[in-house]
Amino acid sequence: MHQSSEEPRQRRRASRSGLFLTVAAVTIVALTVLIAGEWEAYQSRTQMQDDPRVARAWMIGTTFGLRHQIQRGSSLQRWLNERNISLLGDYEIVQSQYANDPGSMEIWFNYQSYLIGQPDLECHRVNAAGTAFIDDLGQPYHGFLDIHGKTVGVYLPGFDHSAHEIRCLLHWMPRRPGGPPPVSRPMQFAVKLPRLPRVLPAASSLPRVVTATKSGITVALDAARLGDFKHSERDVGQRDLTFRLKITGGEIANDNVEADFDVPAGSLSNSVRIGSLGLGYFTSSPNAASLRALSSVRQARQRLLAFTNATPNAPMTLTDPYGIPLVVSGQSITPLVSKETLRSASRGEGTVWNVPVNSAGKGTDVVRVHFDVSPSALPGRRAPAALRESVPFDLVVPVQTGDEI
Repeated sequence: MHQSSEEPRQRRRASRSGLFLTVAAVTIVALTVLIAGEWEAYQSRTQMQDDPRVARAWMIGTTFGLRHQIQRGSSLQRWLNERNISLLGDYEIVQSQYANDPGSMEIWFNYQSYLIGQPDLECHRVNAAGTAFIDDLGQPYHGFLDIHGKTVGVYLPGFDHSAHEIRCLLHWMPRRPGGPPPVSRPMQFAVKLPRLPRVLPAASSLPRVVTATKSGITVALDAARLGDFKHSERDVGQRDLTFRLKITGGEIANDNVEADFDVPAGSLSNSVRIGSLGLGYFTSSPNAASLRALSSVRQARQRLLAFTNATPNAPMTLTDPYGIPLVVSGQSITPLVSKETLRSASRGEGTVWNVPVNSAGKGTDVVRVHFDVSPSALPGRRAPAALRESVPFDLVVPVQTGDEI
C-alpha cells in the first residue's frame, strides 16, 4: 500500500523536474538568441568593423553644430565611478578641441587594438593624396583628427547641407609606430545628415544682378561663384566664394573686409594699394609678378587672421540656403587679385571679393550677403563715423557652383 502511494509522488516530482529543465533550456536558448540579436543590432548600429590583424573599430556617435561633446559610458558606470568602482569601465564627458564652426560635424569612434604592445591607435584616410570623406552628391571634404585616449573624433568644419549622407573610408594604425606601421584594411562608415528647412528662394527665381538703394546709396551684387574644393587648414576654408559688388555713394564699413583697391577709373598705370596694410605696388601695367605679390600678401594676411582668431564686431556675413553661416571665423574678405578684376575695378564696374567659406557645395545655389556701407561725405560736411552711421544691406544672390543640382 505504501509503495503504491510513493509512485505517483515520484512521477509528479519527475514531471516537475522535466518541466523545470525544459523551461530552463528554453530560457537559455531565448537569452542566447536575444543576446545574439542585441549584439548584431549593436554591431549594425555602431557599424562595427573588424580586422583580426590590427583592430576592431566602431562609431559611438556624431555631433553637429558649434560645440562638440560626447558621453562615454552609462549612468550605471557614472554611479559606480562616483563610489570609486571601475569594475565596468569609466564614465566621462569628452569635449572636442574644435569649435566655432556652425555648420560643422564630428564623428566619434572607439576601437580595440589587437597589436601587442601598441594599444593606442589612430585613423587616417586611405588615399594620402585624397580625402576620407565623400557625400552622396560626390563632394569631398577634409577631416581633422581629435584624439582623446581611446576615443577618436574626426572633425569636419562644414558640409553641404543639401546632402543626405557622408561616407568616410579610414584605416587604423599605431599612434606611435616604431617602424613601418601595420595598417588595417579600409573601413567604411556612413553618417545620415540632418534635414534642414530651406529659408532662401531658389536661384531660378532671382535676377542675375541684385540691386538695392537706401539713404542715397546704391549697391549692385552679381557674378557669385563657388570655387573648387581645396585641401587646407581648418581655419583657411575648404572653398572660396567670389562675387562682384559695386557701391555708389559709400564704401564698405565691415571690419572683416579689407580696403578696396585704390584704382582710378579708366587707368591701370597708377598704384594698386592695399589700404589696410599700407602697402603699394607701382606698376605700369598689372603684370604677373605684381599680381603674385598682391596675392601672396593677401594670403599671408588671411593666415595671420586665422591664427590670431580675429573676431570682428561688425562683420560681413554670408549664409547658405538653409541659414547656415559660411564665412570662416577669423578670416578676412579680400579683393580678388587678377588682371581681369583690376580692369573691371578701373572701369568702375565694382570690386570682385574673395570669401573663404565652409559648408558650401553643389546645393549652395544662392547666398544671403549682409554688409554695411558707410555713406560718402557730402561737400562741406564732416565724414560720418563708419560704423555709427553705416547703412545695412541684405541681398540674396544666385551662385554658380559649376555643377548645380
